[in-house]
Formats: sequence, structure tokens, C-alpha cells
Amino acid sequence: MKFETKPGVIQKTYSGEIITPSFDFAPIQMVIPSDPLFSSQWHLRNTGQSGGRRGIDINVTQVWDDYTGSGVVVGIIDDGVSYTHFDLDGNYSTSLDRDADENDNDAFPTNNGPDTGDNHGTAVAGVIAAENNGSGVVGVAYGSTIAGLRIGFGANDGPSQPAQHFNYAATGAIDIVNNSWGYGGFFSDSDDLSRPPFIGLGDSVQNAADNGRGGLGTIIFFSSGNSGDQGQDANYHGLLNSRYTIAVGAIDRNGVLTSFSTPGAPVFVALPGQEITTTDREGAEGYVPGNTIAIDGTSFSSPIASGIAALILDANPNLGWRDMQEIFALSATQIDVPDSSWSVNGADNWNGGGLHTSRYYGFGLTDTLAAVRLAETWTAQSTSANEVSVRGSNGSVRAIPDLGTATSTINIGSG
Repeated sequence: MKFETKPGVIQKTYSGEIITPSFDFAPIQMVIPSDPLFSSQWHLRNTGQSGGRRGIDINVTQVWDDYTGSGVVVGIIDDGVSYTHFDLDGNYSTSLDRDADENDNDAFPTNNGPDTGDNHGTAVAGVIAAENNGSGVVGVAYGSTIAGLRIGFGANDGPSQPAQHFNYAATGAIDIVNNSWGYGGFFSDSDDLSRPPFIGLGDSVQNAADNGRGGLGTIIFFSSGNSGDQGQDANYHGLLNSRYTIAVGAIDRNGVLTSFSTPGAPVFVALPGQEITTTDREGAEGYVPGNTIAIDGTSFSSPIASGIAALILDANPNLGWRDMQEIFALSATQIDVPDSSWSVNGADNWNGGGLHTSRYYGFGLTDTLAAVRLAETWTAQSTSANEVSVRGSNGSVRAIPDLGTATSTINIGSG
């Protein structure tokens, strides 16, 4: 479908002459994929199907005429990807994938079945890069390249496995790393990156941000988790509150936070994460019989963000990892406005004021069209190498009373 405007004519009288400049306006293209299940993918284009609120989507259809993620490599740290799937095989790189669980270069899933099978990574992969091929579903960045970075999820599978993949990304092989997984527990019982056995994992994440993409930095996304209704908080997890990563929460088709989405200060944006239609392992090997599935979880919000980032890098491959975070923040739309969690932060570099932010929604719902337009004109290149930092400390000890609060102040002497 095309929306076109005719050449416009403006007349202006000056010194007795009529000047009639003519402007040819480029048509705005909306790409509608031919994949039969595209109409069910409300996260890509929400027309109010199934009772959803029209327009609550990532606003991507007008981007595809210019960018599809071509030339961008997205690594998927997960339980493997069924790269023989008809909707993934054309975008998958078997030369770039890795398996840290079995110590080989083949990230194909090893276990089958709806209950115990390695099905998760295939569903994540389809959200990012399912092909625009007239079959099944379509991905956010359907022209990007994906590579499985397989890890094990058993009791004996430690943090050294994902650390291998982050260090691999630091070599420049992977542009974006999607992580639709995380650790349970709280503080030191979980992924405390300052303590064994997680120190090496934290170092590998920083290595990817510092050195990936030739020093521009690997872009790293994490799902915020599905335990918000159980008292979890993104602040309890070092991988989520790391400044090198972007944590993504989940909303429903009405723009309201899902009941399961884990909140917290590290949540950067909130993207669709309920009834996401995507690829499933073929036949009886997947979650359900067939080749596709509609599925819930922040596990599927994060790959939407990874796909958006691939479109952004297609528009401007010279962005640093800190630029990407800023573009995501500036292009986010405030949703569920009546929610009391919203406030305006202390930023003063965007239209002279702060940005709306929430511990549930982050900066809001990313507008992909706005994000790529920002990327097209972005002149900064903010990396680990050129950042400036200031430090402050307070060594006092405070007891935190049950159900109470404690205050400790750190004074920073410069802006």
C-alpha cells in the first residue's frame, strides 16, 4: 500500500514577479508482508485485531521500505535454533553459530518435545528475523543475519557458557546479542557480577561492550524476566542492572504492562510480550504441532528490541553502544499514561527538559520509525573509549529496617 502526495506548487509575489517553486514529495511507503500470519502479529502492526488497542505496536511497517537489518548479525544466546525451519534457513549463518554446551560450532537444538525440548531459541529467532517469504510469519528485521549461541540450562551449566559467547561477540563476529534468559534468586543468591562464579561473566559483558564491532561496542539486550507477580525486581540481577545491557519489559496489545513482567529501575523500554506469533520447531518437535506458535513472555519482548536495533544499525552502522541506548530512550513513547509510576527525570538535553520514565515501562514503547530517523542523522559516536566519568563514595553503614527505608547520600562535584 502506498500513500502518495502530488507535487505541490507554492506561489509568492515578489517585486512584481510570481515565483512558483515546485516540490516533489517522496511517497511514504508502508510495506505489508505477504506472509499469511502477518495479520496476527499485532506487535508489528496493531489494527485492533482481537480486541487490542489500535496503534499499540512498534511502528515498523514504514521502516521496511528503507531498512530490513541487512548486513547486521544478531547472536541469540539460548537453547539453540532450528535453522532448517523454512522461515529461518535463509537468514541463518551456520558459519557464525557456536555451542558452548557441547563445545562445537553447531547450535541446532538437541532435545525434542513440547515439555523438555530445546524450543525456546527457535521462537526467539523468528521474532527477530523470520523471512519475508510469503510463508508463516515475518521478523522485525527480516533482512538481518542470525546465529545461534547455544548454552545449556541444566543444574551443572554455569556462567562460563554465556561468558564464552560474549567474549566471542567482542571479536567483532556478532553485532547484537539477544538474551531471553536470566537467573532467579535475589542479590548474592543470583547473578552478582562482583562475586564468584559470576565475575568472569560480568567481565565478558564489559569486554563485548568495550571491544565488539571494532570498538563501537556490541549491543546487548536482556529480557527483564517473568516474575514480576512474584516480587522479583530487575535490580536484583547484575546482568539486568549492568550499564552495558538494555533490559526489556513486556506489554500487552492494549499498551498495559503484563502481569508477569519484572519491573525495576534497570527496565529501559517495554515492548510487546503477550500473544507474540512466531516460529516454532517443525512438526511435533516444538511447543505445539505445526511450525508456528503464539507465546507470552519478556523472552519475546527482548528479540523485538534486538530486531529494532538491527534496523537502526542498518540505517547507521557507525553508532556506538551508548548511542544505541540514547536512541532507544529518545524514541520511546509514553504509554498507559494514567499509571502512577511515571515521572520526569532530571535530563536537560532533550527539548530543554527531562524524559518520562517508569520502573515498569522504562522510557516507554519504542517507536521504530522515530528511532531510525534519529539514527540517520546521528553524528555522535559514543563508545567506551570516549566516555567521561566522575566518582563519589560514602563508606557509612546504614541498617535497613524491615518494611522501612534508609538514606545514604553521595555528593558529585561536577556535572
